[in-house]
Amino acid sequence: MNRRVFLKNLGVGLALLNLPGCCVSSQKGSGDDLNGKRPNILFIIADDQSPFDLKIYDRGSALDTPVLDELAKKGMVFD
Repeated sequence: MNRRVFLKNLGVGLALLNLPGCCVSSQKGSGDDLNGKRPNILFIIADDQSPFDLKIYDRGSALDTPVLDELAKKGMVFD
């Protein structure tokens, strides 16, 4: 593994470690506002797949991913 690949992987790993801290609610209070509901967070990690393989990023993609497309339409997508 060369230095460039190592630094790239290190950066991605550190970004993923910091992601949960970014998703914390900024509202102050006891948390009773949510009526006991917790947010649904889904991490999808795929090896050997580009974001442009998904129709949400590239409508001309040859791959058929109906479940991921539906999740992206109903949820939040990070660009």
